[in-house]
Amino acid sequence: MIYGGFVEGSRVNDCYIAKKNGNTLEWKLVETTTKERPCPRASHSTVVYGRNMYLFGGQDDDNNKLNDLWEYNIDTGVYKEIVLPADSVIPVARSGHSANVFNG
Repeated sequence: MIYGGFVEGSRVNDCYIAKKNGNTLEWKLVETTTKERPCPRASHSTVVYGRNMYLFGGQDDDNNKLNDLWEYNIDTGVYKEIVLPADSVIPVARSGHSANVFNG
C-alpha cells in the first residue's frame, strides 16, 4: 500500500494498493466509506498488519510535523484516528521516519 506523498508538487491523501500478477503489479485506488481520513501529507510512515494499515506522522500542507495515528481497515474501507489517553507515552511530531511491525 502507498498513502499520500507528493504528486506534481502537492501533498495528497490518496491511497493505492498493489496486487502482484506474475511479474507485474496491478495498482488500484483504495476507496474509503467515510469522510474522516488523514489530511494530505508526506514523509509519514505506514505499516500493514493483518487487514489494517497504520499511518503515523509526517508533514501537512503547511510543513507542520504531525504525530497523529490512523488505522485503515482494508475490508471495510474505514479510516479511524487512534487517540491515546493524555497520560500515554506518545511520540513527538516527526517526519522522514520509518515504522515496522515488531513481534506481531
